[in-house]
Amino acid sequence: MKKVLNISFPAILELTLYNFLSVFDMMLIGKCGGSSEVSEIGICNNIFNTFLNIFIFTGICIGITTLASQSYGAVRYKDANEYAETGFFIGIIISILVGIFIYINTDKILIIAGIKRANLIHTAKIMRVLCISIVFNMNINVINSIVRSYGNMIEPFKISIYVSISKIILDFFIIFGFKGYVSAAYGAAIASVLSQLIGFLFDYYYVVKVSTDIRINLLLKINLKKIIELLKLSIPSSCEEAAYSLSRLICTFIIMRAGTVAFAANEIANSIESVSFMPGTGFGMVATALVGISYGRKDFKGLKRSANECFYYSLILMMSLAIVFAFGSEFLVKFFINEKLTMKYAAICLSIGAFEQPTIALSMVFSNALKGMGDTKTPFIVTTISSCLIRLPFTFIFIHILNKPIYYVWWITVIEWCVDGIMMWACFNLKVKKIKQHKEY
Repeated sequence: MKKVLNISFPAILELTLYNFLSVFDMMLIGKCGGSSEVSEIGICNNIFNTFLNIFIFTGICIGITTLASQSYGAVRYKDANEYAETGFFIGIIISILVGIFIYINTDKILIIAGIKRANLIHTAKIMRVLCISIVFNMNINVINSIVRSYGNMIEPFKISIYVSISKIILDFFIIFGFKGYVSAAYGAAIASVLSQLIGFLFDYYYVVKVSTDIRINLLLKINLKKIIELLKLSIPSSCEEAAYSLSRLICTFIIMRAGTVAFAANEIANSIESVSFMPGTGFGMVATALVGISYGRKDFKGLKRSANECFYYSLILMMSLAIVFAFGSEFLVKFFINEKLTMKYAAICLSIGAFEQPTIALSMVFSNALKGMGDTKTPFIVTTISSCLIRLPFTFIFIHILNKPIYYVWWITVIEWCVDGIMMWACFNLKVKKIKQHKEY
């Protein structure tokens, strides 16, 4: 119990800081630029987060954390370091290719998203600036996944402090120092590039010069076998995230066509609710690392105990936030925007979001626990079912066809997370039971 809390606390603080930056940006842009600029930065963030999550955060990062932590737990330190180096190499290649792809196709992507012609030029400028940021952001996540696979959650937390402090300072300096020359959204995008660069340089210096456990060799030898093993785990995990994120992105495009007020309300509610994702994501990352280490050591009891403890702590924190969302939604929304209709719909959406917190915790922790055991296919199948059969079709029906208010989307996601969470929990327990029966431990 103490071990889980000691490792989880820095991970949750790290994610909370990053989330605070997102919320802070949305508040600053909402107050300075209104619904229009909130919509612009919102659609750009949605697109970039989709690429980041698919290819890096739940893609190559999962492969690195699983294989490196299993090797570390089995005392195969050379293998662990080789997985780390190979993952870093793949991360650099992917981040550069993704950044170039988005930069070249910015206008096409935004037109598909439903950006109005009048806003296209300005939104495209913001998006192209963020293309630089995504390269640094992706590689920060890759390096942090390497560090976490060795059980070190402190260093990624330190990096989040460097990024957060620099981002806040740069936000104020650029947005208010160059007021009249750059919009709030464009200024925030420039601040993101510079702060992510600072974080990447600190992170890279740590794994190359400071760490005694991990050494990233600049002249690394390409190990084809390690690349294949990483991709075998990473690709199904990426597909899982693709099923979730792409369905969510398409739903975002549908919502955008419902009007600026609906989209801004949805983005504000999402920004506030994302605070509650931090415990689930944080304990989920810890579950991947601890389950992976226990799996490598063939410690069956430790494996199951780690997963269950991560869920219990995540549930407690997320239920606490659910109470805040249910009873304080109107108060929280006031910090983001002054437009009454947008505030009204955002508050309703947020209060509905309180009902999905328990099953989000269930889904996030046990999905990551399965990945720690080397099973990335099951979460992919479960997420595909819940996203593509529930979220996407029902959002299209209720918002696009029936023209229902935006808060109908949030009731749909309550149902989606319920199905997803229960299925993840059931699949984890079935897999553990199957391993025990076959005496793999």
